[in-house]
Amino acid sequence: MAHTFVNKSQTNLDTSNPISIPHTPGSAATGIIVSVVSSAGEIQAGGAPTIGGVEATDSGEGLIAASETRTQVWYRLGSFDGSEVAISVPNTNSDQMNVEVVSFNADSGTSEFDDSGEDNAGVGVNTADPTVTTTVIDDFIYARMGNGEADIASVTEAQIETFANDHGNWSSYGQYMIKADTGVQSMNWTFSADDFTSIAVAFKEVAAGGISIPVVMNHLRNQRIA
Repeated sequence: MAHTFVNKSQTNLDTSNPISIPHTPGSAATGIIVSVVSSAGEIQAGGAPTIGGVEATDSGEGLIAASETRTQVWYRLGSFDGSEVAISVPNTNSDQMNVEVVSFNADSGTSEFDDSGEDNAGVGVNTADPTVTTTVIDDFIYARMGNGEADIASVTEAQIETFANDHGNWSSYGQYMIKADTGVQSMNWTFSADDFTSIAVAFKEVAAGGISIPVVMNHLRNQRIA
């Protein structure tokens, strides 16, 4: 009765149009996330990415921009059997993009969007705190950041790192966690003071019919007590 991380992949500073990323979960998955980080002078254009030929859904935060980087996150929920899934990111300007793909699985049901949040700032700030509020236990939370700090060794994630990339004048990062309780969760990074853009998105597990797994368990527990 929980979410699990399945797999990750990325393409680094790709200028193709579209940018194609074959992502193989390797086992069952109920969600795939696609995120793009670029320098401020470059922007993903041409529409939303597709995941398995289906247009992905924006995290709800749109494009977050600061003086040196831009960040955006999309996702698709459903049933994936573990085989390769084609990821396509339009890039009509042929700009350089760092694209990251992450898959996750709801062990006992399906996944549903729960919450999203963003954080961004100009030069002089040394902490990124994109924050979500979860409504059930065992949410899968993913976060992505673009940062003007190029020294990746000086950046610390609060959770489990997916990728960290030094792009010369800027850098990109991903992290995730399975939240064991409900409530507010900050997906924190700390670094030498610089500008940044960041987004966090949370997914809850639901049973068949759209009922949250913890609600089902509480109902069964109450029946036993009665």
